[in-house]
Amino acid sequence: MTENEDSKSCEFVQLFLMSQRRIYGYVMTLVPNVSDADDIVQETASVMWTKFGEYEPGTDFT
Repeated sequence: MTENEDSKSCEFVQLFLMSQRRIYGYVMTLVPNVSDADDIVQETASVMWTKFGEYEPGTDFT
Protein backbone atom coordinates (compact mmCIF):
# COMPACT_ATOMS: atom_id res chain seq x y z
CA MET A 1 0.00 0.00 0.00
CA THR A 2 1.39 3.38 -0.97
CA GLU A 3 1.55 6.32 1.40
CA ASN A 4 -1.29 8.01 -0.50
CA GLU A 5 -3.48 4.88 -0.28
CA ASP A 6 -2.71 4.60 3.43
CA SER A 7 -3.66 8.25 3.92
CA LYS A 8 -6.95 7.72 2.05
CA SER A 9 -7.69 4.62 4.14
CA CYS A 10 -7.12 6.54 7.36
CA GLU A 11 -9.28 9.42 6.10
CA PHE A 12 -12.12 7.04 5.22
CA VAL A 13 -11.97 5.26 8.58
CA GLN A 14 -11.97 8.56 10.46
CA LEU A 15 -14.94 9.92 8.49
CA PHE A 16 -16.87 6.68 8.76
CA LEU A 17 -16.34 6.40 12.51
CA MET A 18 -17.57 9.97 12.96
CA SER A 19 -20.71 9.11 10.94
CA GLN A 20 -21.32 5.55 12.12
CA ARG A 21 -23.87 6.37 14.85
CA ARG A 22 -25.85 8.53 12.45
CA ILE A 23 -25.86 5.82 9.77
CA TYR A 24 -26.73 3.10 12.27
CA GLY A 25 -29.52 5.20 13.78
CA TYR A 26 -31.02 5.80 10.35
CA VAL A 27 -30.84 2.12 9.43
CA MET A 28 -32.49 1.17 12.73
CA THR A 29 -35.49 3.36 11.83
CA LEU A 30 -35.93 1.29 8.68
CA VAL A 31 -34.99 -2.17 9.98
CA PRO A 32 -35.70 -2.68 13.69
CA ASN A 33 -33.89 -6.05 13.79
CA VAL A 34 -30.39 -5.41 15.20
CA SER A 35 -28.75 -8.26 13.29
CA ASP A 36 -30.21 -7.05 10.00
CA ALA A 37 -29.20 -3.47 10.79
CA ASP A 38 -25.63 -4.61 11.52
CA ASP A 39 -25.50 -6.36 8.14
CA ILE A 40 -26.86 -3.31 6.33
CA VAL A 41 -24.40 -0.95 8.02
CA GLN A 42 -21.54 -3.30 7.11
CA GLU A 43 -22.69 -3.42 3.48
CA THR A 44 -23.10 0.37 3.51
CA ALA A 45 -19.52 0.78 4.73
CA SER A 46 -18.33 -1.50 1.93
CA VAL A 47 -20.16 0.52 -0.73
CA MET A 48 -18.93 3.80 0.77
CA TRP A 49 -15.35 2.49 0.68
CA THR A 50 -15.74 1.41 -2.96
CA LYS A 51 -17.03 4.87 -3.91
CA PHE A 52 -14.68 6.83 -1.65
CA GLY A 53 -12.63 7.95 -4.66
CA GLU A 54 -15.66 10.01 -5.73
CA TYR A 55 -15.85 11.80 -2.36
CA GLU A 56 -14.92 15.48 -2.47
CA PRO A 57 -13.28 16.68 0.76
CA GLY A 58 -15.22 19.48 2.38
CA THR A 59 -18.60 18.10 1.31
CA ASP A 60 -21.01 16.14 3.49
CA PHE A 61 -19.67 12.60 3.93
CA THR A 62 -23.05 11.07 4.65
